Amino acid sequence: MKNKLNVTVSAIFTYSDTYDQDIIDNDMSFNADRLKDIKEHQIVSSFIIDEFTKNQEPTLDAFQKVEKLVKLSLSFQCEDESFFQVPFMKAIFSRMGKYFFNEKSELIEDAIKQHAVGHISKAVMKAEKDQFKKMFARGVC
Repeated sequence: MKNKLNVTVSAIFTYSDTYDQDIIDNDMSFNADRLKDIKEHQIVSSFIIDEFTKNQEPTLDAFQKVEKLVKLSLSFQCEDESFFQVPFMKAIFSRMGKYFFNEKSELIEDAIKQHAVGHISKAVMKAEKDQFKKMFARGVC
């Protein structure tokens, strides 16, 4: 059996307006043998994608909310200290776990949000299409 690392990730999602902050704790399991393959932008965008497609329904409201995301703050808990030595964790720590999505965003932050928004928009479109098909099948449309 592969060596698994259990990690608790706490994320604070901050929005530009109309939405309160969301504070989420996720328990995750990582394959220790594959940690070096994970890139910073992949893991950070996956936290955003999961929040807006798995932790809540991928709706148009969720898509509009993610577009208002201006800051993501991350913290991690893991009993195995080696987790904190992998490259993506060092990159996250170099930013103190904070990602800003605004006019002063760095290239990686723009890439993270663009990737997440693109993925979430596809999930929303699929959910809306599926809902329309169900309505059509019931004769509502």
